[in-house]
Amino acid sequence: QPEGLRVCHVPGYDADAPLHHKVFFITLDKREGARLGIDVDHQDGISLLIDQVNPGLVDDWNHQHPDKAVMRLDRVVEVNGCFGDVQELVDECKKNQFLKMGIKRCSPDRQQAP
Repeated sequence: QPEGLRVCHVPGYDADAPLHHKVFFITLDKREGARLGIDVDHQDGISLLIDQVNPGLVDDWNHQHPDKAVMRLDRVVEVNGCFGDVQELVDECKKNQFLKMGIKRCSPDRQQAP
């Protein structure tokens, strides 16, 4: 685990909930400045709704971790301990560093193929 990351409580996280109600974490290495490769909507002001996964670090993660693949309609709810403020999430995602991202899975009935 990269230094400087802190773990904190994420609103809505329930360890006993089914996967589609859980927040799971992925770690991406953005130190070389690679693109994340996700199109997001941030209208709710507190999270990043994933509209599309494109080629980039998230797509690479998906190929390496199919059991924790990030999908369309998932939400980024935390980045490196920041949560609750969409601008902080965006600012953190722009930094060339390790990114520990909390992803909240959407309901399976709303899930669509990328």
